[in-house]
Amino acid sequence: MGVRWSIYKQGLGAFRGLNFRLHRWMARGMDPTFLIYQVTTACNSRCRMCGIWRTKPDNELMLNEFENLLSQPLMQKIRWVNLTGGEPFVRKDLVQLVKALKDRLPALELVAIPTNGFLTDKVIATVKELLDGLGGNVLLNVNVSIDDIGEKHDFIRRTPGGYQKAITTLDELMKLQLTQSNFETGTETVIMDHNIKDIRHIYSTLKEHTSHVNITPAILSPFYNPEDAECGKLSPETVDELVDFLKELRLKEPAYTYYHSNVSTILQAKKLRKRPFPCLGGFKTMYLDAKGNIYTCLMLPVDKFRFGNIRDAPFEELWYGPTAHDIRRRLKGHLFCTRCTNNCDIMNNIKEETLDLALWMMRNPDVRRALYKDLEEGKLKKYL
Repeated sequence: MGVRWSIYKQGLGAFRGLNFRLHRWMARGMDPTFLIYQVTTACNSRCRMCGIWRTKPDNELMLNEFENLLSQPLMQKIRWVNLTGGEPFVRKDLVQLVKALKDRLPALELVAIPTNGFLTDKVIATVKELLDGLGGNVLLNVNVSIDDIGEKHDFIRRTPGGYQKAITTLDELMKLQLTQSNFETGTETVIMDHNIKDIRHIYSTLKEHTSHVNITPAILSPFYNPEDAECGKLSPETVDELVDFLKELRLKEPAYTYYHSNVSTILQAKKLRKRPFPCLGGFKTMYLDAKGNIYTCLMLPVDKFRFGNIRDAPFEELWYGPTAHDIRRRLKGHLFCTRCTNNCDIMNNIKEETLDLALWMMRNPDVRRALYKDLEEGKLKKYL
């Protein structure tokens, strides 16, 4: 009964999906339900496919400035928060930032924080503090980024011993998961030319440590990827191998199949008029960078998609003003957006839009049955 009632409640999101589609058609904003906040650009890794570590942290938002934003009426519907970076765990007041979320966002359900896992003791100690502060009503998710096994991971991250540090962090986080009902951990693997040949070895190895192994394709962003990046690219051959592997996961990982299926469509399509699954970026999803700039999403932090800075104008004016309306209008059919495979707002998509997922599940009964079986066995219970 619990699972059936949870699925029924998720189905009610279809009405929110219709409302979102109407607003998107009119290029009108909606009160955000998902916040992605770049807590810092500082990073203790030197990843070959990312240039953010070359950015010197400067003029980043102070805790009180972030607290003031969270107190705004338009933030009161935020349900999910992703605290990204850089490396989020290098920010000294991360615990205070999360406490501010808990104290000021009445609808808060989830706080997700990615990490490279290189600072094991720091990550574990901080996660324990975060769990104490959040209590049992807010789910904390911490995923460790692991892009290959052993020295190959160290090569991609330019960090000797990085793989062993990341695995140690993951194992320690798994111990916490066994004792904390409001905590979940897993891994994130970005697939690119540099690791595609190892994809099955990566998956099987990480599965020995955690049941949650997230596979995503690399995305060439105009901001994060340096021009001289040695990896982070997807050749046509890599795309074919990745799509074949995702097909193998269809019934093994039914919770991810909706996303994997749409990713495969994007990667293989020669032309697309629009993204095959909805993006709520700029409508119900907002991205706040370390300096207080608001954008539609974390993949396009460029001037022409900048709503403004929270230090310069009231948030309501930035989110619902004429500049925001013009940005939302220009998002329709934008080339980068139509081919974006990022899953940054997948939770917002599934929970708030829902309609597309429901229709997809109706067309794929084998995945629906496999997912229902997983739900009956208690998997994904924390996310319902």
